[in-house]
Amino acid sequence: LSAGMQHLDGHWVEEYVRIRKIDSDYQRTSRQRYVLERMLAKARNMGALELASLMDKILPKVHTGLSKSELSSLLLAAPSMLRYPLEQDSLPVHGTYESYNYTFHLFDLPGNVHHLQDFLYGP
Repeated sequence: LSAGMQHLDGHWVEEYVRIRKIDSDYQRTSRQRYVLERMLAKARNMGALELASLMDKILPKVHTGLSKSELSSLLLAAPSMLRYPLEQDSLPVHGTYESYNYTFHLFDLPGNVHHLQDFLYGP
């Protein structure tokens, strides 16, 4: 591979976002968020028919409690929903836990709850 942006198929994307051995859990989740951002950016440029085709390809691999008609309703709303800016955060909040061998020991649960509430509903 040459340096720079790469186009990966589903198998290699999964490998890329799941790898743990090269850095930290925060870096791994950062890779996951980056891939989701890129997927969202592509979806923002799709029309309703392209989104419907994509849904037909993806749904056989997805387990959900939503019915086909509920998913279709969401698909109709997707073009307007995709215009909203993406906001993201992660928990636990950095500095509020200790980590040993992928085990987290949270020592500020109220602080994390407050942080999540502020993120979802505003300060």
